Amino acid sequence: MRIRDYNEIVGEKAINELHKLSEGLKDKRIIMINSTNKGGGVAEILLRLVPMLNRLGIKTEWLVLNGEKDFFNATKSFHNALQGQPHGDIKLQILKYQGFYDTKLRELNQHIIDCLENTCDSDIVVVHDPQPLNLIIHRKEDGSKWIWREHIDTSKPDKILGKYVYGLAANYDKTIVSKKEFIKGNPKKYEVIPPSIDPFTNKNKELSEKELKKILRKYCIPTDKPIISQISRLDKWKDPIGVIDVFKEVRKKINCKLILAYNSAADDPEGEMMERVVKAEQEEYCEDIILFGVHDDLLVNALQRVSDVVLQKSLKEGFALTVSEALWKKTPVVATKVGGIPLQIKHGKNGYLVKGYKIKGDGSPVNIEDRNMHIHKTAKYVIDILSDPVKRKRMGEYGKEIVRKNFLITRHAKDYLELFNDLYNCQKVIETISSSTPSGSRQKE
Repeated sequence: MRIRDYNEIVGEKAINELHKLSEGLKDKRIIMINSTNKGGGVAEILLRLVPMLNRLGIKTEWLVLNGEKDFFNATKSFHNALQGQPHGDIKLQILKYQGFYDTKLRELNQHIIDCLENTCDSDIVVVHDPQPLNLIIHRKEDGSKWIWREHIDTSKPDKILGKYVYGLAANYDKTIVSKKEFIKGNPKKYEVIPPSIDPFTNKNKELSEKELKKILRKYCIPTDKPIISQISRLDKWKDPIGVIDVFKEVRKKINCKLILAYNSAADDPEGEMMERVVKAEQEEYCEDIILFGVHDDLLVNALQRVSDVVLQKSLKEGFALTVSEALWKKTPVVATKVGGIPLQIKHGKNGYLVKGYKIKGDGSPVNIEDRNMHIHKTAKYVIDILSDPVKRKRMGEYGKEIVRKNFLITRHAKDYLELFNDLYNCQKVIETISSSTPSGSRQKE
């Protein structure tokens, strides 16, 4: 996709800003590192952001950290504990994580070690999430800048793990989070940069009526009733059992269907939730519940367009790009008021926000009454949207405009370019950018 193709969506002025911000960085080399090249929001972002930076004339490379089962199990524990889930053996998981870097890193990731220590001559290294965080030990004393990009909700992390992780992060020049509430430590070392979607990917591009029908036929998706959907991983933080319970309450009032489409990332080993979801699916209204794995971005696109309401019932969330994806397709979203979701949903205007509830390590609620109230309110909002087509259309229009202004890849790239320029004191370039900053974009802390 050419940079100028985005003109039709964000305007020529925004594209000119990208080119201006790129001028002082064309002699720099950027390295992005994460732990998977497929599945999950981080991989999706890098798949589009890295080529965009290259097309702007900034040499940018994407490296993927390889790991073993024990390593990814440990980092899954990190993920849960950083999001506030108590973990009895977190010290052991830290030892496993550190042990991987001590004994297995070079064996499985010689390509990254060679790049960082010898061949890449990088000026800026951006490390995504905890998996590759400890790569900072291979930083050269050559003036390069290192940035840690944390994508999850770290508002209330486990104290032991938080001390370890933020001790490592302190060695970075900057840490990027999606929301200011995720900042831990010295605010001057943080940047708030929400993630984004690309309107030209298969997942988000416009579909003609003919294309939409073809995709729905291919996957046997019925459209004879209103559709509620959630597209997410099957883990306790996405609350798939709660999604089914919401549907069952809605179904008592409105004859509709639920599509629970799940995906997975290569670095996410949590799959035991499947048995519980399948059992719940086989209970009441089972004929109107559709559960399947989704690995086709065009199918995700079609599902979000054909849905009358999209749910994002996360109990913890870094940002939830699935919300922006649905809003971009003019579909209202009912979601839990956690993480970066309130940045995207304006209550009553493009969807509804519902207070969440706390869960134990096994995913069960700490307080069953809190859960029951949450399910009831979520169902109530879904019924409200399904019952009022005029409101649904108005919400859809409003939602798309919020995403266009705040959560597209062009704004995301601009935020990164401004940060890169800041790190190398390219202030003259930044001062030439006179446009106002959208509400969703980079905030200095």
